[in-house]
Amino acid sequence: MAYGGNVNPPHNRKGGSGNPPPKGRRAPALSRLPLFAASKGVTHFLYEWPPSLLSNMLCEVTDLPMDVPYFTVDGNQESAQTVAVNQEELLSRMDPGYHLMMAHLKNVGNDFKKLGEYLDSCARGYGFYGDDRSLLTRNGDLEYIHSVDIRDFVIRQSPQRSMVTAKIGRQHQRALIRKGDLLLVRVGKGCVGRCAIVTWLTNAFASDCVYVLSSKRIDLYYLCLYLNTPFSKKYFDTCTRGVCSRYITKVDLMAMPLYLPEKKVIRRLSRAFKNILGKTSPSCVSEDQLKDTLALVNELNVLISSTIENGDR
Repeated sequence: MAYGGNVNPPHNRKGGSGNPPPKGRRAPALSRLPLFAASKGVTHFLYEWPPSLLSNMLCEVTDLPMDVPYFTVDGNQESAQTVAVNQEELLSRMDPGYHLMMAHLKNVGNDFKKLGEYLDSCARGYGFYGDDRSLLTRNGDLEYIHSVDIRDFVIRQSPQRSMVTAKIGRQHQRALIRKGDLLLVRVGKGCVGRCAIVTWLTNAFASDCVYVLSSKRIDLYYLCLYLNTPFSKKYFDTCTRGVCSRYITKVDLMAMPLYLPEKKVIRRLSRAFKNILGKTSPSCVSEDQLKDTLALVNELNVLISSTIENGDR
């Protein structure tokens, strides 16, 4: 569990007197400001400061680093790290874990790019709600792929899957799925980031819980492995929003750091992943296949961690 830190406000809940930090001085640690207490984006307890006082205080710390605490709790052990964040960045995002991750990536050079720079398209599927659910049928032309269908690196077959007509496909072409696309789950507690390559579907339609990614600039088999690394999962965990159902926005997905090792490494990992998926049915994986795939994921994560550590030195 991560949270923004315990808040011990010097003011009462209805506001109170107080002066903003003077110009030219380092802003106080966020844990000492009665701005919020957070439990990893689940709940923010806001204190009722006079808007003018809060606005003036934030304006006073323009371009000054503010110490943002990030606490990690593991059983009874608690460790804390801080990261200096400029006001402009902090106002747009008060996620301590996010800023800590970005701080680690500042010195790694060309090994990391933005994912959006390597995608040809990133389209959100289409959902059917209320009366529109009657448009889903068992005898349509296009299989309706939902987040529950994407698991263990593959798109699972289901005899009970809903379908849509070709007419609906023409009306919502952004949701059409083509062979070779990469499907990424965008919403759902604990499942954001699950992904799979489209290897066997020829006529399919994505629900709005899924992003459809296509690209000729990055090997999508490599990307599928990368998106399953602990590093990527940490990014998803940090950047997802929402309270009941967590989700990742297209903006955050496109801004995701993309690790690019040497091309021969990408080709080797991609080829090994293809060989694993090709051993049995493309719509399911055995325990051995899953074990072999996770070994590739862990190998890639070791490269990522090594690159970050070398860049931080």
